[in-house]
Amino acid sequence: MTEESTRHSIRVRDLNISYHEAGEGPETAILLHGAGPGASAWGNFHQQLGPYAERYRTLLIDMPHYGNSDRPPDHRNDTVFYTAVLLDVMDALNVERVHLVGN
Repeated sequence: MTEESTRHSIRVRDLNISYHEAGEGPETAILLHGAGPGASAWGNFHQQLGPYAERYRTLLIDMPHYGNSDRPPDHRNDTVFYTAVLLDVMDALNVERVHLVGN
């Protein structure tokens, strides 16, 4: 699994959201990166992608302002906005239930 072979993007809330996906199964795990400078889903979790993908459909999502996702001019550090984006991504990817792993 490489950064390029697992990368996808989806459009929600007029934003392009970048994510990495690997694995299959009846359960989904989403690994959410931290909020430090230069944080990204791949940077924070690429070493865990393979082990999680052995058991779960695994998604590493670049939230807005991070990684390869769009950087809207507003909503920086707005947890309500980030939660709404995450729920919209889950809906768009047909994820009803999820195991969340945070950094």
